[in-house]
This record gives sequence, C-alpha cells and structure tokens, in this order.
Amino acid sequence: MTFTRYELTIPVELTSELHIGGVDAVPDRDGEGTVIRFCRNGLDEPTIPGRSIRGAVRAACDIARQTMEDAGHPTTQDGGVFSKASWVSLWGDDTDYTGKSLLDRRLRSDDSLPIRQSALTFHAVSFPQYKDIDSGESPLPRRHGVGIDRTTGAASDGALYEHEFLPRGTKFNIRITAEGRDDETMGRNQSEGIPGPASSESVKKLLEVIVDVLTSGAVCLGGRTGSGQGTIQVIEPKLRRTGKTTDAGALTAPEDVLDALIGEDEEGTPIPLELGGWSLGEPARIRITWWSPTGIFVAEDEKLTKQRKAQKEAENRKKGIDEEVHEVVYPLRDP
Repeated sequence: MTFTRYELTIPVELTSELHIGGVDAVPDRDGEGTVIRFCRNGLDEPTIPGRSIRGAVRAACDIARQTMEDAGHPTTQDGGVFSKASWVSLWGDDTDYTGKSLLDRRLRSDDSLPIRQSALTFHAVSFPQYKDIDSGESPLPRRHGVGIDRTTGAASDGALYEHEFLPRGTKFNIRITAEGRDDETMGRNQSEGIPGPASSESVKKLLEVIVDVLTSGAVCLGGRTGSGQGTIQVIEPKLRRTGKTTDAGALTAPEDVLDALIGEDEEGTPIPLELGGWSLGEPARIRITWWSPTGIFVAEDEKLTKQRKAQKEAENRKKGIDEEVHEVVYPLRDP
C-alpha cells in the first residue's frame, strides 16, 4: 500500500463582507437591539469553521461534477477518477444512514459499518487580530438590520439587530489537507459494502477542481449570500506533497516510521496545479440602470457618527477654532 499526503493552500481576499453566525442570541425587543456575533473559537477569536468552507465547496463541486456527468465526461463514468463510487471515497459517506446506530441500519452487533470518511480535511481559519479587547468590545464592524414581519412584510416591531462581519479586503488562507491511498488491501469482512479509499490520482484531481470552482467566482462563503455577501477572489493557490510512504513490509527504521506519521519534511514538495476544464456555469446577471429624482440616503451607525464628531472637534482644537461641532450623519460607505 502507498499513501500520499497533500496540502493545498488557497490565499483569498474578500470582495464583499462576510458573516458566519455563532451561537444564536435571543432577540431583545425592548432594548437597543440584538448583536448577532461572528462565530468564535475557544480562544474567543472570530473563526471561519472548516465545516463552513467544506459545505460551500462540496456543494459547488457536486454541481460541477453533475454538469460534467450530464455532458458524458469520461472522468465521471464508471472507472473514472470522479465516478460515483470514487466521489463517495473522496467526500465520505453522506447517505441517509450516516450517524445512525447498527439497529437503525438493521445490522448485527458484529457487522462493520459501511461508511467511508472523507479523504479531505478543511481547516478552520481564525482572526486573532479581531479578538475582543479587555473591555469586552469587539473590534469587528457591524451592520444594522431589522426583522421582517411575515404577515405584513414590513419591519417587525422591536426586532432590531446588528451583525458582525469581516470587512471587504480581508485576506486569509483556505487550507485543505488530503490523503490518497493506492493498492490498499481490505479484508473480506471489512470491505463488504464499504467504498474503497480514494486514490492519490483522484485526490490530486479533486484539489485541482476545488481551485477551479473557487476561481470561477460563483462560490460564496458564510451567510447572507443572497445579499451579495461572502464573495471571494483567489490569489495564488499552491499545492505540495507533504508525505509519500510505500508499505513494503514492516517499518523498522525510526526515520521511516516518522516519515509515515508526520510526512517527509516541513516544507514538502511543490506540485504544479493542472487547472482548467472544471468550473461552474456562469450565473445569470441582471443589470438595471435607474435614476432617483429624490435620492436615497442610508445613514451609518451612531458609533461612527460620534467618532467623526470627536475627530472634527480634535481638528478644531488643534487649529484654534472655537465653534460647536454638530453630529453630521454621512451616507453609508465601505469600512
């Protein structure tokens, strides 16, 4: 058996704000509103969970594969690197029986579970620079919103909220690690009903497909994607092989055991990406040109207004100007 470990790093930049919700807050209808916090890890750092990235990428890859299968692409047919059986080996079991007990599956207590874990691992992305300050205040910017009354279609009485978001222009790395196995021999009882492991070829190809679909610009992360949030731009992805081990009998040398467990070296071996041929269909875009005779004004929040007033007062004191500064409300703009 030979197994190969890969690591794909995709630097991206947000082209719109991104919100990923954490623990649901109980709406405060009698106070100043409810703050919908960004998801956080155990260190109280804003975090994009790996499952959030995986869900968006998996859905996009499923669409891309189905499109190619409908077109009769050979890689999606039986025996291809992206056949239905290979797809389960790559992404793991997602049938109706996933997570159910042996009894629910109508299996005996000594039967093996016919499941296969995913060959890919999507890692969480944390932003320690946006960790709450000592006073408990969050440095993340916020957007105001209101709840909608489902009966009237208007703003619901008292349902004011603010949600935290990562601003446009934020850069981070999407990191995916994967493992492909070739020539693995499975026992009869173990292999019954269980998809085989993903091959190194199919794992590498899937990582290239992931880069293709993310580069297409049709994949959005987080929530509020229907409002244009969560869009990203891929900068320069890099793929490297972090380990390759062939099991030619028992491993006896300590260095061979370490290579098998943790990989060849810290840097790994760069591998060129063969991109192209896999992408999502171009989404429909509608452009409406219009003009408002009265204008549209969306005020920014009270906190920013007070900050601008204090800044203007400081400038006047520096210039020796003694006059009252009013709270001027500016139109909403990018942070």
